[in-house]
Amino acid sequence: VARIARDRGILSVVDNTFRIEAQRRLKDYTAHLEESNRYRHLFGEIISNDLLNPVWVVQNYLRMIRDEGVSERQRSLIDRAVETLEKARDVLQDARAYLRLQEPRRLATERLDLGELIAAARDGLRGQWERKGQRVQIALPVPIVVMGSASLREVFTNLLANAIEHGPPGST
Repeated sequence: VARIARDRGILSVVDNTFRIEAQRRLKDYTAHLEESNRYRHLFGEIISNDLLNPVWVVQNYLRMIRDEGVSERQRSLIDRAVETLEKARDVLQDARAYLRLQEPRRLATERLDLGELIAAARDGLRGQWERKGQRVQIALPVPIVVMGSASLREVFTNLLANAIEHGPPGST
């Protein structure tokens, strides 16, 4: 596309082809990004609802079966299945946390007490550390208040879950 302009008796020709094509490509790329973000959001919802919930349900059913009294061989197989599901759950939670970090609206900060975050992580994992005969102690010299996102709880939950999983039974 060319444009002819008259200015002070001088005739000039300006070729807008490059600019128009760049605008078209930018519009196409923006549409592609918007669609990609919709799929990413959908994937996050699928992880949260359609994958994590069944993992929790199956883990709980397996634990109930184990606690009703089974042979030592069955107990061992159930424990291995529960551990495998815990690893799958950790991967799904990490993926969900990553997707949430990519959403700017989730990065809003607020005043958070680290002691409360760590205590909430500890309490949420109570069943796991009690089954291993472990103890979790929180010893902060003073309250530590930080500006951060509520997703920090997930960070401490993941750290504590790894410590429980890899720590020896009976440890603190």
